Amino acid sequence: MDKSQNRSLYLSVIVPAYNEENSIELTLHSIEAYLSRQSYLYEVIVVNDGSKDKTVEITSKLINEIPHM
Repeated sequence: MDKSQNRSLYLSVIVPAYNEENSIELTLHSIEAYLSRQSYLYEVIVVNDGSKDKTVEITSKLINEIPHM
């Protein structure tokens, strides 16, 4: 069993996104880099607001790379 399953969720980070294809990957990796050094359990939630660029595709790809997204 994963140690994180024994802890309660402490923080939810909501990232609103609209046409962020040029910055969403760096933003999410930066958030993960910071939060992964913390001692609490967290989740990252990306809320897409109808982007017309590749924001959704990029974010979907990152789901497998960023553990708590």
